[in-house]
Amino acid sequence: MRRSLLIAIGAISISACASAHPPTPPVAITSHAVSQADYPPDAIKLGEQGATSLSYVVLDDGSVGDIQILKSSGFSTLDQAAEAMVKSRWRFKPAMQNGRPIREALTAEIVFALSPTSASYVIVAPEHIAKETDVTPADHEFIAQIHRIYSNVEQKQAALPPPKDDAERLVRMGEIDQAVRYWISISHHRPPATQAEWAEINQHDRANQAALKAMLPPEGWFLKSRYGQDAIQAALDIVYHAVSDKQLQRSVLAAIQPLIAKGEIRARGYAMLYDRIAVEDGRPQRYGSVIICHEHKPVLAPLEDPEHVDLWRTTLEFPLTAEQSVAEIASVLPCS
Repeated sequence: MRRSLLIAIGAISISACASAHPPTPPVAITSHAVSQADYPPDAIKLGEQGATSLSYVVLDDGSVGDIQILKSSGFSTLDQAAEAMVKSRWRFKPAMQNGRPIREALTAEIVFALSPTSASYVIVAPEHIAKETDVTPADHEFIAQIHRIYSNVEQKQAALPPPKDDAERLVRMGEIDQAVRYWISISHHRPPATQAEWAEINQHDRANQAALKAMLPPEGWFLKSRYGQDAIQAALDIVYHAVSDKQLQRSVLAAIQPLIAKGEIRARGYAMLYDRIAVEDGRPQRYGSVIICHEHKPVLAPLEDPEHVDLWRTTLEFPLTAEQSVAEIASVLPCS
């Protein structure tokens, strides 16, 4: 009896050792971005916006199995759309353990927004900015559209009560920062390409940067636990676009790095700013978040270590591989 018991215990120990290798996580092979087709038309008409948090199981064939809503967006239509999008469209290379595909449970937040949202990549200006003599009538119309967009946002905000705190003020600044950039992305318009087209964008960017620097707390950055994620993302967007204020970008990068371990900032935000500064300094990027226009098509700016870029991206919870991000940009934003 004792001998058989020892044999059984030994078998359990061997089995445990065989499965001791930690699984490799699933890797997305399709876009996770909310497209216009995913947004319910009735929700758009009613102005419904929100974020649905859910858990889902990636099956061993890479498809999505059970889905559970963890936190509602506040609108059942959006929650149902989030479930349908994840179930029908998301596909993965499955998690692997001991050389075999396995099931893996993950969580995600699906954001439905009729106003600008953050992206997991940064697009810099084209390699060469055209001179004023290159401006065409179509460019003049583009400039007029830029002015109309900013005017609409400013009029909308002027009709609101004053911001109740710095968190709300940052969110409004973020809306201005993203207004034209968001319009370009949803209209499939080319990015600004001339000094005249960038002029008003740069003017608003500089005003936002000055206001942000005046608001910075003594510790050098805004804490998510105090200001909220929306305000933090708005502030990061402003710093991403502070190409004429390298001191601001570098000081923020140093301030936010220790906040990652404390959960006060998403690691992806740090990675995007790190890459942005590297590319502006003429150095290779590490995380593959900077996409540039080269020979009329979007491409990754040079990488520090192409072999490991997607491993780093997975670690920092980027939803797509570097090349998938490029493909997504190519589908919505021309480089002409």
